This record gives sequence, structure tokens and C-alpha cells, in this order.
Amino acid sequence: MSEITEQIWIGSYENASDNTFLSERRITHLIGFSNIFNLHSSRFSYNIPLSDTSVDEKTKSILLTAVSILDGLVQEGRKIMVHCFHGNNLSVIILMAYYIHCKGYSFDLAYSHITFRRYQANINKNYISILKEIELTKPPMKCQYLTSQHQQHPPSP
Repeated sequence: MSEITEQIWIGSYENASDNTFLSERRITHLIGFSNIFNLHSSRFSYNIPLSDTSVDEKTKSILLTAVSILDGLVQEGRKIMVHCFHGNNLSVIILMAYYIHCKGYSFDLAYSHITFRRYQANINKNYISILKEIELTKPPMKCQYLTSQHQQHPPSP
């Protein structure tokens, strides 16, 4: 399992099945996929019906629904684990879509950000076009550092 942020973890089915591991990290919510889903009575679980091999016209909508769930949990301050069988394909795709759609990252920046923390990332090439579509409709990236600096030191007239 890899920590992406203090709130978001990414891992495999095996990690998602390890109650001790999840409890030690205080993970309360799981986002998984229908073909490998595992319910924990002590955790809230979301089953996302995505396939790691086939992509169709519904895929983008399902992906954005998963992103919305993840973003809502993050906004609530929850600790979440996103998992797929090996923790290197669908879980990475969900997190990339989250960073692109909610944080304004480019495709390349989202991929770099996640692979820096989860080197095993190996996304299905069929999802790249969907992630690129999401990138085209993303909000502009906000840079807190530049915004706060500009407010402290406005340009001279």
C-alpha cells in the first residue's frame, strides 16, 4: 500500500483485506471495483463497476462518479483507500482522474504525482483517452503559493 496524501492511500486487494493494516492507518472508507470487491463491516465501502480491460461509452461517467465520491470523502476529512487487484491499474486511474478533475493537474502531472508514490503504476492504455478528455474540461490549476505571494506583495505602479 502507498500513501498518496495523509487522507488517500492506494493499494491492492490484499491490502484492502488486511483489517490490521487498515486500522493502524485509521482508514475508514474503501473504494474498490466489482470484480475484486471486499466488504468490511467496520468500514464504508464503495463498489465502482469499472473493468480493467474494457472501456465503453459509460466508462467516463462511471469514472467521474468515483471521482465525486472520492472528492466528497476527502472534503469530509475521511481516510480512504482506493484499491484494485494489484493496486497498479484501476486505482491509479481513479486517482489520476481525481487529480485532473478536482485539483486541476495535467495528465502528465497527475501521472508523475502518483507514480512517485506508487511506482508499480501500470495503467491500461484504453483509459488514457478518457483521462485526456477529462483533462480538457478540468478547472485551471490553483497555485496557493503564487496567490498568497501576490496578495502580500502587489506589483508596484
